[in-house]
Amino acid sequence: MKKSMIILDTNAWVFKLRLLHSPMGLVLANYIKRKMYYIGIPDVIEKEVEKHIKVELEDRISFIKEKYREINDFTGLNYKFELPKPIDVEDCFRKELAYFDNEKIIHFPYDNEIAKQAYERVVQCFPPNSDKNQQYKDSIIWETIIKLSSEYDIVFISEDKAFFELKEYSKGLNKELRKSLDSEKRVELFSDVESFVKDKNDVIIELGKMIDGDSVINAIANELEENDYCLEIDKGFDYILNITEGYITENPDEIVFSYNAKLNGIYKTNEGTSLHAKYIVAGDGKFIISDSELVELNVLILTVTDVLERDDYYMSWKERNFGWTKKYPHRYKLL
Repeated sequence: MKKSMIILDTNAWVFKLRLLHSPMGLVLANYIKRKMYYIGIPDVIEKEVEKHIKVELEDRISFIKEKYREINDFTGLNYKFELPKPIDVEDCFRKELAYFDNEKIIHFPYDNEIAKQAYERVVQCFPPNSDKNQQYKDSIIWETIIKLSSEYDIVFISEDKAFFELKEYSKGLNKELRKSLDSEKRVELFSDVESFVKDKNDVIIELGKMIDGDSVINAIANELEENDYCLEIDKGFDYILNITEGYITENPDEIVFSYNAKLNGIYKTNEGTSLHAKYIVAGDGKFIISDSELVELNVLILTVTDVLERDDYYMSWKERNFGWTKKYPHRYKLL
């Protein structure tokens, strides 16, 4: 019987899971340990993760230093603060992997034969490439997956639509990519951790009954208003909140959940015009069962829709052809 291996794309490691520190990252880490999965890290992903982590952390360190400088200038004081040193930044990915047993981490080094096969895949415009989109890095990842799938059943988590049939998440692995696998090789593709865990039925249901909806909505409203000057939530509004699933972590008292909500509010344009709008928000959070306490909430996607503009001449509201969706790769951490 083959062993099971999970491979995460760069975006999943850095932006979606925050190196397994996000709520869904904790869920995945727990699942990997309980189900005895191996973690595969192709060289091209490892190098890219390390590069992105360094850039992201250095950017935040620079931002914090500047804000502390401003505080000291305004107060005339000299507040002391401690930030990660360069070596801490460089080592954080390696330290994160130390959470797992060493034998469970499979580093796959650069391989000349795989590089040649990936190059041929690019030249021939075979998926994940196309006539207008050459993806050498993704081709190396796929060729690596083909090789590893001889020994492991592979779960690959990536939101890169080039790997999906017709570039739609719901349709699964691209048919041409599936044809490149021998019949005994098994590769499952998921766009995110949530869909993977849900597929494995590793879910706690009816979590919404435990969580106070008003506290979730108020946290969302406050954070959106603080971070997007153009948004204002109607505090006396009716809302729709759907807490979809709860997931277990290593701590049995800690539950991670996903949610989506519909809110009413005001959108302020650059010209100063106030428009009535509906907000559709989605994200995840963390809940402590014993304390009935919401300890973390993240906004991941915000959509502004159904925008209405006041028509003073007719004393009525008319629909305005306007709306947008915003993703937050760095996450809004609310609590």
